[in-house]
Amino acid sequence: MNHETIAHALCGRYTPLSDRSGYVESVYACRGDGGMLGAYIVEQHDGQLLVTDDGDTLFNALATGSVANSSRMKSYRRLVEANGARLNASGEIVIETRPDLLTPALSRYFRATLAVSDLAYKHRPSDSERFVRTIGEDLARFGKRLTSRPTLTGLSGHQLAFHFGIDVAKEDAVMIHTVAATDGGLKWGDVYEAGGKFKDAKSARDKLRLVAVLEDARDVDKAASFLADLADVLVYRGEPLPLAA
Repeated sequence: MNHETIAHALCGRYTPLSDRSGYVESVYACRGDGGMLGAYIVEQHDGQLLVTDDGDTLFNALATGSVANSSRMKSYRRLVEANGARLNASGEIVIETRPDLLTPALSRYFRATLAVSDLAYKHRPSDSERFVRTIGEDLARFGKRLTSRPTLTGLSGHQLAFHFGIDVAKEDAVMIHTVAATDGGLKWGDVYEAGGKFKDAKSARDKLRLVAVLEDARDVDKAASFLADLADVLVYRGEPLPLAA
């Protein structure tokens, strides 16, 4: 494998890894985390070159919360194939090419990985969904006592949906609402929504225990003060919530 020829063709953004392989660093970044897209180039026994992401593109999507269900995998595969590459059964984006056609092959490869990266970014859960999932994992210790998405009728007559409930059939049930951080801070619209929900619920059932779980972020102390007269306020900082029920 002629590393010098490959490095020259790729303007020097190439690092040999072994006698038969190397790595190309691109100028393209993944949306969201800013990680740079790259390509491994591996010489095959027949002299052909295999260009592969080693599964990094989809791994990055999964690591940031995307769920690669069958429908989404079909969408990723269509994107990859539309750009002249292939998504194999291991989740790798690959192209096989002759050495003299490496440069155009890499162009197609990076179009494919960038397209998948962009679509996978859109499939990431919202900040609210992410935080609800995190708190759900924390509350799993309550076992069968825990209910997801419980509802109750407020004094207004509206159905109030909470993220979690504990012992929801009891008069003194614990109803939990979460407020996630977005762009490093809490959105006051979400805080006000939580406050209105707590007030309506408490007015209808005064023995309820209401709990607000706030993600640690900018303005969390102000939000906690605002909600303190309406619910028990817990701030999540990555450690198990001090919630006894």
